[in-house]
Amino acid sequence: MAALARTMQGNVYAPFHLAQRLLPGMVSQGSGRIINVCSAAGQFNPPVPADQGGWGFAYGASKAAISRLAGCINTEYKKRGICAFSVNPGVVTTEAVKATLGDNGLLAQRYGAATPEQIAKALLWLGTAADAPALAKAPQMIDLQPLLKERGEAGT
Repeated sequence: MAALARTMQGNVYAPFHLAQRLLPGMVSQGSGRIINVCSAAGQFNPPVPADQGGWGFAYGASKAAISRLAGCINTEYKKRGICAFSVNPGVVTTEAVKATLGDNGLLAQRYGAATPEQIAKALLWLGTAADAPALAKAPQMIDLQPLLKERGEAGT
């Protein structure tokens, strides 16, 4: 239970409370964007066991929960100039992923992978580009790796 509580605190409660604190200021200025980093783990069952690079219940449940926040924000605040996104970065070749799965693990081979820098570029674009709000279609999840390909910055 402690692991579930910690995971929900970090992946659900913290972003929810942060959005609650930021929304009044965004409403006052008439605009703002919120990006929630979600995961396919919130949509699908793990393809492999957790000790082989899959995920456990706590992680999947937390990512499913946070993926709902953007749609609710868009429903309630879109007319006030606020735009929220739920994004799935896909497999990201972080040091932890490399140490656990290698540079070219099964999930990366199956689904592709992107570097943290590539994901950061996509997030920056969503947060600043004038045409990005068109992608905020609740309850749609934006898959960042196809977005990177569309923008000519594809991962592996």
